[in-house]
Amino acid sequence: MKKKIQSIKLVKLTRKRCDDNLKQILQLIKYKREMVGHSYDYWKKEHVLKELPQKWNCSYLAFDKDELVGFVICYLKSPDELRLSKIFVLSNYRNLGIGTLFIEKFTQDAKKNNAIKATTCTADFNQGMMRFLERHQFTRTFAWIAFNYLIYYNYEREIQND
Repeated sequence: MKKKIQSIKLVKLTRKRCDDNLKQILQLIKYKREMVGHSYDYWKKEHVLKELPQKWNCSYLAFDKDELVGFVICYLKSPDELRLSKIFVLSNYRNLGIGTLFIEKFTQDAKKNNAIKATTCTADFNQGMMRFLERHQFTRTFAWIAFNYLIYYNYEREIQND
């Protein structure tokens, strides 16, 4: 049975909330790795806790009551670029609009920071993420090879500062 989006609460990822929920965030990252069948994901505790420009103002957690069901971690990569570094929603909470809520927050935060573009990347095997990004007006801009065998695609989206 699918959950309803009304039960989902987005909260800003502060340093304290990150510390308080670190175990669950790391568990979601591990779950994502297992779900896609790759063990290469380098995200560990130090990556989640890393201090980055505007990270604590542009990242969010998604809860269903007290259960962490998703997160998005973003930061200001340069004065004109907000980078979506990591996004994840548990599989049984997908297609409810949580990812779209994350992208809406991401876009609002890009505007608040006067960014003119939003960027992210994903591996070539993550077809669902590529479709998700393209549905949200991200365009593939270039590719590169990592770990000598994985193809990654960079995605960008212009931000209209009204």
